[in-house]
Amino acid sequence: MEFRNSNTGEVALTIDQALERFCDRKQDCDYCELREPVQQYKGTRRPCHEYARANQHEAAALMGYEVVEERYDSSGTCGICEKSIPNGYDGDIICSITGKSGKSEDKCKLKEANMDKPDQQAKADQGKPCPSLVPVSLIEAVTAIRMYGSQKYGDPENWRKVEPQRYRDALYRHWLAYLKGEKCDQESGLPHLWHLACNAAFLIEMEETDGR
Repeated sequence: MEFRNSNTGEVALTIDQALERFCDRKQDCDYCELREPVQQYKGTRRPCHEYARANQHEAAALMGYEVVEERYDSSGTCGICEKSIPNGYDGDIICSITGKSGKSEDKCKLKEANMDKPDQQAKADQGKPCPSLVPVSLIEAVTAIRMYGSQKYGDPENWRKVEPQRYRDALYRHWLAYLKGEKCDQESGLPHLWHLACNAAFLIEMEETDGR
């Protein structure tokens, strides 16, 4: 399932991607079209995302996106290359080669003809880090623990003064507590896995900077 913006024609591959693009264009959440329906998910960590995932068609419509779905056509003809395809699609698919609306890009001879041509964008980005691959939930988890620690100790850089072995031990304690079925740390009230991730981040940074 894909989502196409009715005004710009841009295509989002997932409802999350559509939501992020929609939010980027918004200046004020108070006037957001999703504000009312999102209220039912107010208690969750990411209410907008939870609502959109659970109500994809409704959320897409409110954000100005059309749902693009694949559906079979008895004629079995590709709308881009006019090639006969058994059980072809009659859905509105965006061809990655032409950028046009059509059917079944995987069978399109235009795509086959361009298979040997290098993707210049991919070539330019080859070997470069891609931070967007890191799950947002991991970043949010470590951020929450860092904010808790900074407030508790009054110094955001205090963690650098601690010996690595203490973080190794803390990491194990949180992991063992999690394995025993305890979700949250009793002192902080935050999930053990979040603490574990933060401890691991500290250890990685220490090894990278001073080899401890």
